[in-house]
Amino acid sequence: MRCVRRSKNVRSWDDAPRELRSRRKQDLERTPAGFGVRIALNIAVWVKPISESGMQLNPTRPTAGLYHPPFEDFGGGEMVAAWTLQVLQEEHDTILYCEKTPDFARIDDRFGTKLSDRPPEVVLPSKRWAWLMMIWPGQGVLMKQSLAVRDLLQIDRRFNPRIWVSTFDDMTMPKPGIQYIHLPDVTHNNRLAAPPADWSWLRRTIWVFLQKISLKMGMRMAATADAHRSVTNSTWTAKTLRPTGGREVGLIYPPVPPFPPGLPWEQREERVVCVGRWATLKRMDVVVDIVRRARLAGASNLRLAFAGFWDATESEREAVMKNCAGYDWIEWHERLGRKDMQELVGSSRYGLHAMIDEHFGIAVAEMMTAGCVVFAHDSGGPPEILVDRRQVYADAEDGSRILHEVCSSPALQAELHQAARPRGMRFSPEKFCDAMREEIRDCEESQSCPS
Repeated sequence: MRCVRRSKNVRSWDDAPRELRSRRKQDLERTPAGFGVRIALNIAVWVKPISESGMQLNPTRPTAGLYHPPFEDFGGGEMVAAWTLQVLQEEHDTILYCEKTPDFARIDDRFGTKLSDRPPEVVLPSKRWAWLMMIWPGQGVLMKQSLAVRDLLQIDRRFNPRIWVSTFDDMTMPKPGIQYIHLPDVTHNNRLAAPPADWSWLRRTIWVFLQKISLKMGMRMAATADAHRSVTNSTWTAKTLRPTGGREVGLIYPPVPPFPPGLPWEQREERVVCVGRWATLKRMDVVVDIVRRARLAGASNLRLAFAGFWDATESEREAVMKNCAGYDWIEWHERLGRKDMQELVGSSRYGLHAMIDEHFGIAVAEMMTAGCVVFAHDSGGPPEILVDRRQVYADAEDGSRILHEVCSSPALQAELHQAARPRGMRFSPEKFCDAMREEIRDCEESQSCPS
């Protein structure tokens, strides 16, 4: 697609160059999806990314850019982004493109980094198209990333970073760089989600139309994937990547800052802890069902503690709370600091994870470093972390059976407890930093970053 460069003073349709307006008439003769793509992309032509700090970068040091929109203090992908930024800061002045101003002190407290010692230049997307993402259905992430491409081009012209790194899956960057893929959104989610059956025909038509635009944009980005070095977080995720021209995909396990060893097993509470986002895909109902069944089978002293934060709609929250109503053995710990989280996990005997096709499972490894005996669904990355097949389950019935068996066998508890911490320690931040540092240097030393 040809692109008309935006004049610095263009802020409205009337101020747009004549050539830019004439292109709109040409678009009318194209397919509806193609026309929609043009409109959406050119919304971004009229807006500028917002620089938060106005920091003057050191001309004697190379500059590096990091793309990670949800740069927050909770989440596995955010932990990877924080430690990647820390690695980049060692030898670069850094630019961070994200959706809102980060609280680096909270991020350091949660992830064990030291970003607040020398915060990066923070650049935010323009808020003028934020409304678009509020109404965009289904795979809005593809739309958001497509719009962000224009912002990155402006940032690249202003700061001219030597290298770009994306820790938010597939992303088209201004120059060859590194993309750390947690879950390949662009190449994996290449299908339309069906709108609710009770919607009107007009609303369903609009839904499908907007999703087709998202997919068209996503495929445009996927076509540039080979321009970047790709690394991922587990062998399972690597296998889900669709082959693209024989591109090699490296493996760098995420950083897992270890928890303290925790209390001796005999002093721990008979409690199952579930750490992570409180979201539908985490299958909190299955976690509750597994513990409920285990209690009915004889492990009546078991308690369940959810430790995390809400990432759900109001109706989804209500469904979760309704499912938990009447169970006085369920505890809720929202947005705990790192120290409080360590105390909770280190005083619990068991951990439970229920998401299907979890791409890695940092929470699983964290609980293991605290000495918890963790159980997870037999899919995605967690089986790589757990190693022992006695700790994976197929469904709620199977999970409750395995949990009850362990609760009933002190010998099995001791065996799995002793193996937990060494297995969890395989994913230390030091190992991640060493591998990422080498990847960055290899990319910078090559004339063109593709493997």
